[in-house]
Amino acid sequence: MQNHSSSSIHKLILSIGLLFCWNTILWSASPSAITIGSRNITPEYFQYVFHKNRITPNGREQSAEEYLKDFTNFELKVSAARQVKEDTTQAFRDFCEQKRAELSRKYLNDSSELATMVETELQRSAEDIDLSHILIREDSLNKELSKQRALTARRRIDVDPFDTVARWMSDDPSVVRNQGHLGWMTAMWVVWPLEEAVYNAKVGEIGGPLQSRYGWHIYKVNARRRNMGARLVTRIDSTGQEEEMPWLRIGETAKEVEDAVFALRNIGEITPPVRTIMGTFQFRLIEKKSWEEMKDNLRDEIRTRIVSGQMDRSLVVRERLADRLRAENGWTDKKWSDDEVIAKEDAQLEQKFPSMKHELEYQKDLWLFFRAQEREWNTIAMDEEGMRRQFENNKAKYIQQELSQGRKQPVTYRDVRGLVEDDLQKERDIQWLDQLRQAHPVKVNTAIIQTIQ
Repeated sequence: MQNHSSSSIHKLILSIGLLFCWNTILWSASPSAITIGSRNITPEYFQYVFHKNRITPNGREQSAEEYLKDFTNFELKVSAARQVKEDTTQAFRDFCEQKRAELSRKYLNDSSELATMVETELQRSAEDIDLSHILIREDSLNKELSKQRALTARRRIDVDPFDTVARWMSDDPSVVRNQGHLGWMTAMWVVWPLEEAVYNAKVGEIGGPLQSRYGWHIYKVNARRRNMGARLVTRIDSTGQEEEMPWLRIGETAKEVEDAVFALRNIGEITPPVRTIMGTFQFRLIEKKSWEEMKDNLRDEIRTRIVSGQMDRSLVVRERLADRLRAENGWTDKKWSDDEVIAKEDAQLEQKFPSMKHELEYQKDLWLFFRAQEREWNTIAMDEEGMRRQFENNKAKYIQQELSQGRKQPVTYRDVRGLVEDDLQKERDIQWLDQLRQAHPVKVNTAIIQTIQ
């Protein structure tokens, strides 16, 4: 039994290997799976589009041979659009440029550097840090003076309390009301250099000055705790009227509201009156979510914020990506900026990622297909004589359809115009495809199609 099983596995591996070799030889010897007019469709492109469309609208998985008819009809209409020069219009060029830029961002953003940054921020978001902070803004006319001010502030902290030095020297506008005490923060809340430092600091540690694009930062880590999650509350005004608020997380509302809301423990519990700049309110706890319950959504949110450039993390990811590309491509001896390095990578994305090349080609084909379809349908919609003829030739059918829906006679053309137009479109579509096959002969390499799974 064991020998038979081992033999079967060997045969299976051998057959898979032979099939792979046969596909490789076949595809390389005959680069076209389908020829439509003068256009050659490669096996790789057909396979890519097939995999995107292999599931039918009713949920059935079809084979490549079954999908071939739909694909051929699709490409015939693309050829029709090309024949009338739709692919030379400014609208088409603008679409191609926009789609290429969109795909470029996607492939560049799918880097290991981005994934690492997202996971770093996600893990950090599991913890809140109580932070005190002093900002010394950089003087563009005298950068050294700004640095010396920061060093002076740091030395003063060894003598005077942190909040006192903050009141005297911090350029952060919030220092007037908080004396440098920012309160509880979490990941993606401050600039990257400061976050890097505070998440690697111990409770009670004072650090800095460290530099960011905003200036020099000095910090003190006052406490650490597990992320408090999110709270759903209603706001109660002086008349007793309650209004549901959006989900609240640390750093998303006024500190006095945040402190009161996150102190609530039990569902239905109400805070004491809280004075805010908008008035005095109470808050009732409706629902709580832990960090663990929010984790998956947080990951998506962090990724979106980084990719959209809302925080300076995108710059850090870009720098790390550029460094990797320099190493991979042997560009380490070139004096290219990060932007120049990434632009060079951008220029070779289709070569490195066939899936991007195929997706771009598919999106172009889709644009041309819909443009050809729209042109044909507009012609039908304006063919009032053709639609009236369609109605008269099939009048009994339309009357029966309307009667089955409960409509009483008489049934007029106007009553069923939509049905008539749909039927005429189907008829004309068959005629149109027959004409396109004559204008753009279709040749299928059946041997190749049969290898595609």
